[in-house]
Amino acid sequence: LLGEAVYCCGVDVWSMGCMFAEMATGDPLFCGDSEIDQLYQIFRMKGTPTEETWPGALLRYDPPSRIDAQQALLHPYFADLDKKSLPAIGEEYVGPPIGKIPPDFAELFNALINIDESGLEGEGKE
Repeated sequence: LLGEAVYCCGVDVWSMGCMFAEMATGDPLFCGDSEIDQLYQIFRMKGTPTEETWPGALLRYDPPSRIDAQQALLHPYFADLDKKSLPAIGEEYVGPPIGKIPPDFAELFNALINIDESGLEGEGKE
């Protein structure tokens, strides 16, 4: 999107989430007829990011300058999140399948979201 050649794994993870939603529902999630229309579709569904709603401190490239998970939970972006429903650190997440996802797919999805993330850091992807 927008012709970026170098990006980090977060873009791939977000894209994978979009693909899972599309596979689960059978419909395109953000069906735009151009890049700018696709951004419009995303902003229409998710809202246009602002300084108050965008957790930019989570997305800083330099890890020491990022906020940690506990600080992130205090950010307005996560205000509506039911924090009591979050798994504890080290606890496996076993959430309900979304919509009409077949049980085998839900099992795969749970395996993917519980993957060891230690190898995901990198310089970016080209």
